[in-house]
Amino acid sequence: MEEKDLKTQLTEMIDVAEWEWLEPHAQKGNLFLVNANLSVLEVGLAVAEDNTEVVQRWLDDGMLQRPSQSQMDYWQSADAPKFESLIVHPFILSKEQPA
Repeated sequence: MEEKDLKTQLTEMIDVAEWEWLEPHAQKGNLFLVNANLSVLEVGLAVAEDNTEVVQRWLDDGMLQRPSQSQMDYWQSADAPKFESLIVHPFILSKEQPA
């Protein structure tokens, strides 16, 4: 598949998610938080293309990480933020939206 086709496909799959929808995936270890300096699309492309070098660098630098227990506890609150999210099976890539 050409990169443009993949990029277009992934762009169309980006949506907004509530924490309650993401929580089960976080509990299974499949949810990754995308740093504010990266785009969900950029990370999704790297994951879909199996670009392990780039993904590993983001993980090592903390630019891509699983949510901490304290973050998950905070998002349980009634005023939990919404998340820009993209599914790149088996992972969910999410970025907290500004309030």
